[in-house]
Amino acid sequence: MPVKNSMADRKISQIDLMIECWVSLLADVAAQRGCVDTTNDVAYMRHRFVIEGTSFFTKTLPLLGKQLDASLSSDKPFAPIGFKRAKGGVLPRFLGFLWNDIFEAETGTCNTQDAARLNDVATCVKHARQLLYLFYKYELPYDDTTRDKAIAGFVAVEQELHKVDTREWYKCKTLAPILHVASKLIARVFANCSCTDLIPSHGPGAVATGEKPWEKMRFSRIYSMTEQVYPASEYFFLNPGHMASKEAMLGNFAISSEPQARVVLVPKDSRGPRIISCEPLELQWLQQGLKTKVVKTIESHRLTRGFVNFTDQSINRRLALEGSRAGRWVTLDMKDASDRVSYELVGALFERSHMFEYLTALRSVRTLLPDGTAVTLKKFAPMGSALCFPIEAITFWALAVACLHIHRKYSIAKATRRVYVYGDDMIVRAEDYGPILAHFPLVNLRFNESKCCTMGLFRESCGMDAFAGVDVTPVKIKRVMSSIRNPEWLPSWIAYSNALYMRGYWQVADYIRDRIDRAVPGIPVEAIEPPPGYEASYLRFLRMVPSEYSQSVLPQRYNHDLMRKEIYALCSVPKVVYRPMEPYDELFLSLVKLTSREGPPSGAGLDPGYYSLRRRVTLKRRWCPKAQ
Repeated sequence: MPVKNSMADRKISQIDLMIECWVSLLADVAAQRGCVDTTNDVAYMRHRFVIEGTSFFTKTLPLLGKQLDASLSSDKPFAPIGFKRAKGGVLPRFLGFLWNDIFEAETGTCNTQDAARLNDVATCVKHARQLLYLFYKYELPYDDTTRDKAIAGFVAVEQELHKVDTREWYKCKTLAPILHVASKLIARVFANCSCTDLIPSHGPGAVATGEKPWEKMRFSRIYSMTEQVYPASEYFFLNPGHMASKEAMLGNFAISSEPQARVVLVPKDSRGPRIISCEPLELQWLQQGLKTKVVKTIESHRLTRGFVNFTDQSINRRLALEGSRAGRWVTLDMKDASDRVSYELVGALFERSHMFEYLTALRSVRTLLPDGTAVTLKKFAPMGSALCFPIEAITFWALAVACLHIHRKYSIAKATRRVYVYGDDMIVRAEDYGPILAHFPLVNLRFNESKCCTMGLFRESCGMDAFAGVDVTPVKIKRVMSSIRNPEWLPSWIAYSNALYMRGYWQVADYIRDRIDRAVPGIPVEAIEPPPGYEASYLRFLRMVPSEYSQSVLPQRYNHDLMRKEIYALCSVPKVVYRPMEPYDELFLSLVKLTSREGPPSGAGLDPGYYSLRRRVTLKRRWCPKAQ
């Protein structure tokens, strides 16, 4: 039965929620630091909140956190603006009990020389970052000004690429050898990659041509440049019978010379939207197939295996943690990474490889902005193209290795062992980052200097924030707690409560639990057993309680058919909507493993088939596997 509650129509006050969460978190930090008096900090927070509103939590405090990170990863003193300073020093009064344990009061420099105090400093850094980043990614609505600014930034980068004269690259005595070596590396990596022997598929997102998910197997366009290497008769039909069918007849296809993508703004958080360029249906179909081949080739080739990764972030995370401890590794972050990899740069790097012809055939030439303006693309592929991520990663890797080979005089074998790439996150040895920072801008690739960690004991990469060998990654609340009528937020907030509790922030964890219990009473509390990152089949809070009290209020049984213990508990269940599909479309979809097909609704029949579309979740009580 769906869960009903008197709170269903009551809106949850975001202001009260944010303030009380932060105050409870501050109380936890103060208790761990020896019952510090935080009365003035709470009063100052409330004063700033009256003036700035929710942006104090979503923008002001995260900006202070970025200044903290910049100081810890460089030789810059911590002297942030926008906060009153303590007497006789440069540190802010606000949260001063933490700053005084991290920095020298007079100079604002981090005291990392005293090994005996380093663990205590790391603990304070962890607390400070948790307070400053708690609501950094909170998904509050953004205004039109923020939206327009994001679109203007996209256009500005594109205009900057239009001004690039690639002929100057080959005249540069330091850059030309790098491009030469990088192109040879890419040719070696893709020497045995077959670009025609692929299985196309579709991604989960929208397409520029507007087809719904259950309509994506209906192709109706041919692009001239794509047809030359990927004939529609071979890649858009299941068999000759399918090609001759009335619905998919090849003669009905529209012919176009240049594919056009479409820019959409995907809600991200209060800082603004994420700009995605939806690709045309036919291009996305082939891009996904080629992407699989490219990723498999990169992750298996001896030069790039383990150094350029797409599925395993643990390598970069481990190196970031190690780099924060000993300083051997530095982390580099690219600015506007996907938007700055130009088509000309990809052409220069892939000139020795047969790949370039196929990459060009699957590239959108233009994209349509939300206001209807068409922009000719100079970038290779915007975010949204299936080929964007792997091509940018191999581009950064090849250029970085070539830089070290030319300017550090390393052998290719040695240089490849000193560069790790995951998307736009790069990790290199501390003594090697200089040539990379100097030469990447020559091909219009920019670094996000505020997120490049090259000094000090702070590193960040692939979601790992580390200081002095300690994981200081904060829990960031993203989903907005709203009405129980739309309970998609509930599993996330239970996960926030559990994650905060496991980090020792008990008061804020229990505040969230109490707030949820008012809306949805009866969610069980269980003893902490599973490690962080567990996946539960039902909703539950993890707390330090005697195991004999766990699950005691919920019905339990042993399922002899499945041979498992089960518990009758509240679950987050996605609502599944079924859409009819033609037999050929359903068969084609099944063969390419586009999605797992669920059975049709009762009495619906099997001809035509059904596409299962998951929509917003509902809350239901059902029998679930009992947590061990």
